[in-house]
Amino acid sequence: MLYIFIFALALHAGAIHIFMRKKLASRIQAMEQDLQSISGMISQMIEVQMNSHRKYSSNLENLEERMMELSVPSHDSKLPLERRHQVLALARQGVCLEEIVSRLKAPQG
Repeated sequence: MLYIFIFALALHAGAIHIFMRKKLASRIQAMEQDLQSISGMISQMIEVQMNSHRKYSSNLENLEERMMELSVPSHDSKLPLERRHQVLALARQGVCLEEIVSRLKAPQG
């Protein structure tokens, strides 16, 4: 009788083990699918951010070029910019002092 009880208990424990193993495998599979989905969404977000970055970087470069054009004095220019604004615009773009003096034909002081 004891052997039958032990055998039944072992069968029951084995059945529980198989059930839990299947349940865990199912849960792991669901989590892997969720992870793939999240990974895809993150990739899409990164692509949107990279496109925005390229767009705004291009716009910024165009704006910097236009500022440079406006900051360099021109004889036929109808936009009278103050010398101080010209110097500041060039300095913001990283132009060295000697180059600013040369472009603006102004004294270094």
